[in-house]
Amino acid sequence: MKVLLRRTTNGFYYQGDGKWINNPQKGYDFGSIQQAMEFASKTTPEQIELALAFDDANLISAVSYKVAQAELARRGLVSGPLLSRP
Repeated sequence: MKVLLRRTTNGFYYQGDGKWINNPQKGYDFGSIQQAMEFASKTTPEQIELALAFDDANLISAVSYKVAQAELARRGLVSGPLLSRP
């Protein structure tokens, strides 16, 4: 499973170095949901969703940053915003 970030505005995936592409297979794998969420919090989280790409079925499931953050907080994995934005 790959942990990706996808822009809600155009469906592109973060590739790295500030670049976004339309191919999830070339998207940057953050390795963990926490890492992806921390990175997203430094960008424009309201336009980002967490996308999980599963190897065996070409299946991608996505959830908005806001929903993912709320679920992590509910489970006690974060205690509020991951990183506050000014």
